[in-house]
Amino acid sequence: MTLTAEVIHGVREVVAGWDPTTIDRASAGGIGRAFVDLADTVARAQVLGLVATKRVGLLADAGARDISAWLRAQGVSGRDARTLGDAAWCAASSVLVRDALEQGTVSVAHVAELREVCDLVTNRSCDESEIATLLERARHERPEETRNAVKAVVQRVRHHEPRPVGRVTESDAEHGQKQLRSVLNPEDHDRVRRAIDRIVDEQWRAAKGDGAAPTPKDLAERRASALVELARRSLAGEKSKGGGGPEVVVIIDAETFCTGELRPASESRLDDGTPVPPTVAQQLAAEAGIRCYARLADGTVGLSERIRIAPVALDLGRRKRLASYEQRLALAVEHRTCIVCSTPVAFTQAHHLHWWDHGGPTDLANLAPACTPHHHLVHDRGWTLERRPDGTCELRPPPAAEAA
Repeated sequence: MTLTAEVIHGVREVVAGWDPTTIDRASAGGIGRAFVDLADTVARAQVLGLVATKRVGLLADAGARDISAWLRAQGVSGRDARTLGDAAWCAASSVLVRDALEQGTVSVAHVAELREVCDLVTNRSCDESEIATLLERARHERPEETRNAVKAVVQRVRHHEPRPVGRVTESDAEHGQKQLRSVLNPEDHDRVRRAIDRIVDEQWRAAKGDGAAPTPKDLAERRASALVELARRSLAGEKSKGGGGPEVVVIIDAETFCTGELRPASESRLDDGTPVPPTVAQQLAAEAGIRCYARLADGTVGLSERIRIAPVALDLGRRKRLASYEQRLALAVEHRTCIVCSTPVAFTQAHHLHWWDHGGPTDLANLAPACTPHHHLVHDRGWTLERRPDGTCELRPPPAAEAA
C-alpha cells in the first residue's frame, strides 16, 4: 500500500469509526488484521514525518542531538524511540529506503535494522547495492532475520579491521547484590557461556537426572550459581569435568575457512547464528584443533573423509535417550534455528520425531531442534512434527483442531 496523502488522512477515519462493542467472533480476525495494517501505516507516516521534521531543522532548534533523543524528550519509550529514530535516519540517508517505506514493501521494524549498513554506505565503505539486496530480502523475512543479514554484511565489510577487546563493568543491583555486565566478541562470549552451561548441565543432571531441561527462570538462576562455581574451581586450580576447556562451535564453509575471505555466499557463524570473521575461525582451529562434520553424498551428516579425526557415533539407537554432544553439534551444522521458528539452534532441545517413549531411536535422522515452547506443544498439547521428503519438518495441530 503506497503511503499517499489519502492513506494518511484515512487513518483518522478508521480510528474515529471504530466501535469495540460491535466486535464478534466472526469479525474479530478481520478487525485485528485491519488494526495491524493501521499500526504499520501510522508507523511509516511517523518515520517519514520525522525525516521532514529533521530536514526543516526543528530538532536542532530543540537542542536534540538526534531523532531518538528528541522522541525520548517527548515521552516516547526508549525502545520505540530507538526504532523510530533509526528508521528515520535510514530513510533520510537512502532514497531506496525512503521509497520502500512509502510503498509499504517493508516495515519500520525492518528498516530500523538497516542502520549499520546505511552508516557504511554513508562512509563509502560499501555501495547501495547492499541496501537494495537487504530490502528485497526483508520483503519475505522477519526483522530478526534482517538483523542477522545486516550483521553478515557489516562483518564482511569490516572483517579486516582490528576487533575491540570487550569490557566487563561492575555496578550495584537490588537487594544489595552486585551486577557484572560483559560486552565480548561473539566467540569469547560463546566460550564463557559454554563454560557456565557445562557446569549448569552437570549440576542439573546431578539433581534431576535425565529429566526435562531447566526453565528459563531456573536457567538464569543456575547460570549465576555456575558462574560462582567456575570462579571457585579456577581459584582452586581445578578443571571442569569432561576434560579440557569448553568447545567453541563455528559453522563455516570450507572455501571461506581456507581463504579467510568472506564472500556473499559465505557461511561463518556460531551455532546461535552470530557471524564471526573467518580469521577468528582459523585462530580458534589453530588453538584447539578441528572437529569436522560434512554432508555426505547420500544427504546425511557425517564425518569428513578428507580430515583424519577420531570417528564419532551419530546414531545411538535405543542405548541412550538424550542426544549426545556430538549429535547436537551435527544438528547445529544442519539447522540455524528451531525447526519451527527463529529461535537460534543453540537454545533448542533435540526432539525425537518418533518419540522415545513410543520406541523411537536416538539417531540423527530422528532428531530435530525444537525450542522449549514448540517442544511443549508437541509433548503436552498434541501437536506433531512430521519430516517432509526434503528434510524439513511440518508442525501439525491436533486432529480436533484441524477438524475445527
